[in-house]
Amino acid sequence: MQRENGRNRITVVIPCYKSEKYLQHTVEEILSEAGRNHWDDFRIILVDDCSPDNTARVIRDLCRHYEGQISAILLAENAGQTQAKMAAYKYIREGVTISMDDDGQHDPSGMLLLEDKIRENYDVVYAQFPKIEESLPRRLASHIMNILLSLFTKKPWDLRITGYMALSLAAIRELNEYRSRHPFLGGWLFLHGYRAAGVPVRHRQRETGTSGYTLKKLFLRAIEMTILYRFPPKKGDPPAFRIREIIGRPGE
Repeated sequence: MQRENGRNRITVVIPCYKSEKYLQHTVEEILSEAGRNHWDDFRIILVDDCSPDNTARVIRDLCRHYEGQISAILLAENAGQTQAKMAAYKYIREGVTISMDDDGQHDPSGMLLLEDKIRENYDVVYAQFPKIEESLPRRLASHIMNILLSLFTKKPWDLRITGYMALSLAAIRELNEYRSRHPFLGGWLFLHGYRAAGVPVRHRQRETGTSGYTLKKLFLRAIEMTILYRFPPKKGDPPAFRIREIIGRPGE
């Protein structure tokens, strides 16, 4: 299986939803960390998942201020975090891709650890959080989901699926051929024999706002990730996401 990652480009994909208050700080922190890592070929793709607030305006300002380094995709309707990522993946042609959240809980210093592990010939590398800054019910739900995923997918028992992850170019190409109304990116890669690993990364407290994932949503997501992710869309189904606007040149 080819795991060539092309040149040394690093692309960070950030799905954005209701993040007008903290997105700029998150992005600036990531850019600062990229500078410390001496990543000369570094790009960020912001994906607005049809936020009802002023997130799109903040994204436009960031793209204008960091023209050539930050680009954006604005979705026409809310598609969910995973579909928002996939909207960006289709534009990536080289290097290592890192996905992280918009709320600042994912410590940017972990980007180098994730990238280094991909260079060890892995295809998907997840940040492993020794301590998760979340409520007890959320931690319990995540623990139950981890057990279900190990039982129903080929996920290693000791590997936690998190939103902070890095992908090889081979994994990106595989996911760009993946079609599902209920995608589970890790499950699909596990199913097709791609190598997975984890690295310890600090999980930070949310600076502002609350998570949009309720226990009910987490339960429904667990069903999607364990069962429905293998089923392709039915003939005649609308696209999983619709792009309203592209700002800049994602992937270039």
